[in-house]
Amino acid sequence: MSREDWKSVVDSKIWEWKTPAASSSSTEIGGDILPGLMLSYEDLPYYLKSCFVYCCIYPKDYEIKIGSLIMQWVAHRLIEVGIDVEATTNQYIEDLIRWCLIEEIDLKSIKFHDILHDLALYIGAREYGHASTTEHTRHLSLHGVHDAEAHKHNILETANKVCTLFADSNSYLQVYIEHLTNFKWLRVLSLRGCEMDELPKSIEYLSFVKYLDQSKSKVRRWPSSICRLYNLQTLDLNYSKIEELPKEMGELCNLRYLGLKWTWELKFIAEGLGKLTNLRTLHRFVACDDKGDTKGCDIMELKDLNKLQEELSIQG
Repeated sequence: MSREDWKSVVDSKIWEWKTPAASSSSTEIGGDILPGLMLSYEDLPYYLKSCFVYCCIYPKDYEIKIGSLIMQWVAHRLIEVGIDVEATTNQYIEDLIRWCLIEEIDLKSIKFHDILHDLALYIGAREYGHASTTEHTRHLSLHGVHDAEAHKHNILETANKVCTLFADSNSYLQVYIEHLTNFKWLRVLSLRGCEMDELPKSIEYLSFVKYLDQSKSKVRRWPSSICRLYNLQTLDLNYSKIEELPKEMGELCNLRYLGLKWTWELKFIAEGLGKLTNLRTLHRFVACDDKGDTKGCDIMELKDLNKLQEELSIQG
């Protein structure tokens, strides 16, 4: 930095700014710490600011998987269209680490320091909610919510504004699954670890969803209405109990990521997977015989999936 740059930092009015005590869950973020952190935030390029703030959707001390975070950024169009998405988003992560705004745990995970989580939540307070919503809430996390009924009325009233919904097996998920149609503008939906055997047919009304996480869930089969999710880019079924993939999967023409790691219950994939020519990640392919009137997936379906990267396990 030049002498002029340092002088602008010293003379900045931000050093006079104090956070109201009620606005933060951490007493540490007040006093002299916040202005310094805000200077780091304000000095970020515009495209990194939204990416940084989005991280507060996760709970404190949560190990965020970089791959999942990147795909959520893409779903919300926080990444510029028409660029090399993978290379650019990896650079975004590196930049945030270099600015000391996120902490690298290993090559696949990052974490927020509590103070930085408070900062991001302070900046995004109007749009980010945990357990409850307002008319301004666009991103909602139910992680660790143990009394879903208490917040149900408030959340369902404003659900039509929500673009992100994070839930887990401890969130009394069934309360919200019954009212999925209220969340009609969802772009990101995480049902990680959900206990239900199958998804409701109403999933078909979430036509704007681009990211769907059902990893570690007990869902065994998908409804044929999955074909209505034509904007879907990411479908994470890693470590789930999924048993078969329907032929309608082939209609998801925008799908880039199909997570099938450790899906040992998966025995049947219907014909049509070869239509998914935008796939970058597949992990596992099961060549199988026909099942009744439904044709099974043949090894030849892989010939058009020429954008695949990473490892691919072929079985059958």
